[in-house]
This record gives sequence, structure tokens and C-alpha cells, in this order.
Amino acid sequence: MHMENAVEYLEQFIRSVDGKDGHLNVVLGAEELRYAAREIGQISRAVTVDDVLDAVFRDFCIGK
Repeated sequence: MHMENAVEYLEQFIRSVDGKDGHLNVVLGAEELRYAAREIGQISRAVTVDDVLDAVFRDFCIGK
């Protein structure tokens, strides 16, 4: 159950990146990643919200 939920949240994140104008809605995208991380954390206990946010701000060009 948790894995299926995580996959759905990640797919929603990808859809937010592939919007009509090609721009990521940072707030909605980060929220989808947070939900996915929570689901994965239920399985592995290894992912935190801080891990996800660090990756988002490190790997994505925000503000352009």
C-alpha cells in the first residue's frame, strides 16, 4: 500500500513538472515529494522531509 501511494505521489510530481508551460509549481511539487517521502519512510524509516527538501533545492533551478 505505501509503495503504491509513493509511486502515485511521484507521478503527480512528474505531471507538475510537465505542465502546459513547462514550469514546475515549486510549492505543489515539493508537497508531492513530501507525501512520497512519508510513504517511503513508512517502509524504510530512512527518508525524512528534510532529505527531500534538500534534494529539491540542491537539484532544481528554483526561481528562474
